[in-house]
Amino acid sequence: MGAFISKFWLVLFPAKKNKIVVVGLDNAGKMTTPYKLHLGEGITTNPTIGSKID
Repeated sequence: MGAFISKFWLVLFPAKKNKIVVVGLDNAGKMTTPYKLHLGEGITTNPTIGSKID
């Protein structure tokens, strides 16, 4: 019964892929939301200081 309802729901409302662009200032917590959604917990990140240009 559950499989039938699941397939019927997908016929009515096909699955869509969405893309999200996160724009903001440095150290504003842009990566906190994706990490919380994916891992279910927040992680501590270290900012990149400077950049190496050859």
